[in-house]
Amino acid sequence: MTERFAEQLEQDLPPEDVRHILGVFAADLERLWGILEVAEDRETLGRTAHALAGAAGVVGASTLETACRAVMADAGPAAMVAHRRSMSAAVDAARRACAGHAVSRVP
Repeated sequence: MTERFAEQLEQDLPPEDVRHILGVFAADLERLWGILEVAEDRETLGRTAHALAGAAGVVGASTLETACRAVMADAGPAAMVAHRRSMSAAVDAARRACAGHAVSRVP
């Protein structure tokens, strides 16, 4: 998520709404990344990458969205090995961005 996007959210919404939105994203991020880390079949990889790309797009995590779209374009198990490295860096960046905005996790 870009700092500019987070600032825009904070300007447009009450703090509790921003925390909720980012909390939902953080929970989705962990759940979907957990699936992507172990998925081996094309259908699961593509479907999960699509879901994570959508979630990333909603909160402005463009680097993560781009990495997910690369997986969607080439969702084979062999390609996922190559994609995991770039996705891992994007996931870590999204985690840091959420943490930087005092996200409360949503169950």
